[in-house]
Amino acid sequence: MFEVFTVRAITLSLFIGRSKKKAFDDVKTKVLSMVVRWKMKALSQAGKSVLIRAVATAMPFYGMFTFLLPKGWCKEIDRILKDFWWGFSSVKKRYFTPKAWDSICQPKEMGGLEFRQMYEANVALIAKLG
Repeated sequence: MFEVFTVRAITLSLFIGRSKKKAFDDVKTKVLSMVVRWKMKALSQAGKSVLIRAVATAMPFYGMFTFLLPKGWCKEIDRILKDFWWGFSSVKKRYFTPKAWDSICQPKEMGGLEFRQMYEANVALIAKLG
């Protein structure tokens, strides 16, 4: 009845419906499962930055080219990546972060690491479509 596209083991239906958050929960769980697998490995900060920039932020882009996703969903993906970058666990309640996430997402010329924030990337991709 509905056609389904598969890109990098992520399936998106042609017809999303009213709740975009529910439609893209599969993408969020895929990103979360990748991050959980990466946490088991002893990675340096350089390795983590490559994984975040090349893999984790690129996975949701297929759906972000055509749909404006809710800010809450984008913030959840950013939180998952931030927790992975700083090495947060669910046991502790408070953490020390030497630098703010917003400044880490800046270009390298401005002292950041060029991580993409999901909502800003989504708006840029929608603008490119228009």
